[in-house]
Amino acid sequence: GASLLSSPPMGNNSSAASSSASSSAADAHLRSHMSEYQDQTHFTLAEVKHMYGQFQQVAMRSGSGQAGRISRADFFAALTELKITSLGPRDALLQRLFDVFDHDADGTVDFREFLTSLSICARGSLRERVLFSFSLYDVDENGYVSKEDMCESLLAMISTMEKVSLTAGVDTLNSEDEIRGFVDALFSECDVDADGRLSLEEFARAVEAHPVLLQYTKVLMSADTADDRPHRYLVCVDATPASERAFRQVLRDVLKAGHELFVVTCIPAIDMDERPPFQKKELFVAEYEALCERKRVTVASYLEYCQQMGIAATPIEETEVKDVAAAICAVASRIDADVLVIGFEGEDHAERKSGSASHEASIGSVAKSLVANVHCSVLIVK
Repeated sequence: GASLLSSPPMGNNSSAASSSASSSAADAHLRSHMSEYQDQTHFTLAEVKHMYGQFQQVAMRSGSGQAGRISRADFFAALTELKITSLGPRDALLQRLFDVFDHDADGTVDFREFLTSLSICARGSLRERVLFSFSLYDVDENGYVSKEDMCESLLAMISTMEKVSLTAGVDTLNSEDEIRGFVDALFSECDVDADGRLSLEEFARAVEAHPVLLQYTKVLMSADTADDRPHRYLVCVDATPASERAFRQVLRDVLKAGHELFVVTCIPAIDMDERPPFQKKELFVAEYEALCERKRVTVASYLEYCQQMGIAATPIEETEVKDVAAAICAVASRIDADVLVIGFEGEDHAERKSGSASHEASIGSVAKSLVANVHCSVLIVK
């Protein structure tokens, strides 16, 4: 079938073996925690996988001295890998963000800490962002936000956010004088008990009245983290009505949001052991070839329809397939698919009539295997 295997590495074999072992360990870790990471964040499975790969590249070069962790010095590189470029390596805001990302305050950030923090900043609910931001503004970590805490934090933001204006609603903050005036007015408004500091609930009211306090989260937006980023749809094509329904449903999403579309078809390997008793070999082979032709004709018709609609679709054909689910999983991984789409006619749809070839695996078993193993979301269309 199709393959994107690279040439074997040249040079030091022990180094290549070490790299391969590290990669295998990382893959095993990812598989065992994938659903957990997705459940704890607002990212898709494919996004988690992509960010894990980017994070691991930095972690493997890290000077943290701990596997799978990055140090303060590596934090900028980890964000840059995700195309987050509004922060500079010496920015005060970058340093403060590292402190908040480091949940257990051990001086390093692991992938769970990195992913959950990034998820909150980029896509979190208002309550999630309030809780995260309270930790960021609480510079001395005493459980309250003082005037000095807020001034220090906002000053760090305006010195960093040249590409992202610190403006929201009626509030515009461009200088130290403006910040101090803003903080004095905010405390007069929101410091209910007049103790010169904001509790979490008082801070939440301040955010509701002054959304500018959350504007810093914009620096963590990129093509990789944006909530409305284009997704990669992988549609599995066979010659069933459900496959066509799945395809047309995805087209509506692609047209509306500009997502990428990939179309995969699996051409099975012929297995003469599946030939029914008393069926002639020539008829069995002819049925196999007819099945393959139906799949290819279906793909061609889908691509022609895409062209008429002005949608770019990338066809992928996997040949000599013995395990359909494994082949589809491999393709989804290769293209970093966000959503895998399959049609499902029901367990009894596959043709298994006496005297006919049985080249189609039950889509039910395939679907179950894909849901269990593929590293992206799965959409099953009936």
